[in-house]
Amino acid sequence: MESNDVNIAPKKRLVVWDFDCSLISDNSDTWLTELLVPDLDVSRLYKDAAGSLMWTEVMDKAMAEMHARGLTAADIERALSTIPFHEDALKSLELLRANQCDMIIISHANTVFIDTILKAHNAKQYFPDENIFTHPAHFDETGRLMVGSYHGRHTPHDCGHCIADMCKGKLLDARLKQQYESVMYVGDSDGDWCPCLRLDSFGHILSRKDYQLSRTIIRQRQLVQATVHFWDGYTQLLRTFSKLLSL
Repeated sequence: MESNDVNIAPKKRLVVWDFDCSLISDNSDTWLTELLVPDLDVSRLYKDAAGSLMWTEVMDKAMAEMHARGLTAADIERALSTIPFHEDALKSLELLRANQCDMIIISHANTVFIDTILKAHNAKQYFPDENIFTHPAHFDETGRLMVGSYHGRHTPHDCGHCIADMCKGKLLDARLKQQYESVMYVGDSDGDWCPCLRLDSFGHILSRKDYQLSRTIIRQRQLVQATVHFWDGYTQLLRTFSKLLSL
């Protein structure tokens, strides 16, 4: 008797995570500086630079100041490891892996920050290095953290939506050449607006409620083809993933 069983390939889904305030609960740049050099307001430095400095250049200057004050690589890594990583964010990662989703991070943080935080919360297992797209960083021989930029002055992009040091849309475009059946994008900031515009009607935007991306979407909803899901906590985000994976 012939079997009627048919081997059906799983749907090919991509989940794109912004890092700060999306995968993790807070902003790793300001978390670190507020803990270790609270008198150094990096957001104010960036604003006062009035476009003469990229954000990555401001953070590089902050790392130079930390080094000058005697702060070590161990101090930085220890501070980063204290940043909140919600239990239901970790459950979301496990759920997505169990459903054979590809997962990548596209972030304005940097390689050292992301790698340190993921390892501290046993989450590096979900993101091999080749699936993390962010600004390069490393500790030099003196222990000073050097922060570079992904695009920036030497490899400029021509995107009118994005700040100079990274166009997330271009990075997403490169990944979409693999032709996923659906894409889920998790973000919170204006830096996530550009990649969200690249998603078609099969895409899903999981936008953190009451953050800048959500306000931009509400204001310019007619430009978005993807389905939008607003979330205001990681339990709701986990439920949204569960729902989308059942479609």
